[in-house]
Amino acid sequence: MTCSAVSKPIVIGSYLIPGLIESTSTGRLIELLKDIEQITHLEFEVKLYPTKRVQLMFQQGQLSAYFPELEAQRSFPSCRTAAFMEKKIVVFNRLSEPMITDIKQLKGKRVGAVRGFSYGKNITHNPDLTIEWVSNDEVNLKKLQARRIDAFVGDLSSSINAIKMLQLDNEVHYNLAQPINELDVFFMFQQDSQLGAVCNQVNEAILRLKQQGKLDDLFLK
Repeated sequence: MTCSAVSKPIVIGSYLIPGLIESTSTGRLIELLKDIEQITHLEFEVKLYPTKRVQLMFQQGQLSAYFPELEAQRSFPSCRTAAFMEKKIVVFNRLSEPMITDIKQLKGKRVGAVRGFSYGKNITHNPDLTIEWVSNDEVNLKKLQARRIDAFVGDLSSSINAIKMLQLDNEVHYNLAQPINELDVFFMFQQDSQLGAVCNQVNEAILRLKQQGKLDDLFLK
């Protein structure tokens, strides 16, 4: 069964992200969705799945929409909204070694990354990088401690949450002011006439929230 008709509520897929999506009812992205509901008078029902499954279900027409998405070029028809935040990709490495703030410094190093996360093609398709894929940033941190990798790439939410959870603030450093990549983050909707109209409504709501400064309140706090 495809999502050719808009149902109420609109089923929107997502996945767990520490700090951003803690459950179907908590997290900063859930707060954003509630703000969008108030502006548009739409109703969404969030369903959580593994990242790759969300994307596959959307591609197969089993989901009306999903978020967050960061890769601008997808091989299937869709409507993307304006960006509601930027994901900054930074490098985390051992405090005892020089801080890494440029992608060129990663050449020849063993670099950890999390499967299913978006980092940008300048990282994932970079022939100068040796990337070791793992299931989460906790694994990256343990491998960094054991010197099984030299650094790992991550973001300001899940990666930093992992550092705090493992109490490794005094062993790892990073520079938030010098990311090695920045990715737009947005919603994806099916591109039929009804869901395309919903996509436009959500897009207008995002622009309104941006003008009001509410996006900064949500994502820069």
